Amino acid sequence: VARAAGLTPADAALAMAYLSVTGPATAAQRLLSLDPISVAVATINLSDAISTTAHEATVVAQGAYRDLPDLASVQLDLMMERHAARPNRLFAS
Repeated sequence: VARAAGLTPADAALAMAYLSVTGPATAAQRLLSLDPISVAVATINLSDAISTTAHEATVVAQGAYRDLPDLASVQLDLMMERHAARPNRLFAS
């Protein structure tokens, strides 16, 4: 999708790193009734870490696929399956 939109691998990595923070932050804000400004400030405070993560991902992605880090993928997949099997939803969007 990123390539079709004319984005570079670095652009795609930055977008995914950003979304991996803001998605859960927004969900936590809704589920826990957090202050939106505080959540936004926390996200802004993570901007350097987000940029660093995106840069590191871009560098690693230039190598072989087998060299890509995958430490969290199994746990995320299991959590996604548990979530999909839930009979009820915590909120609707």
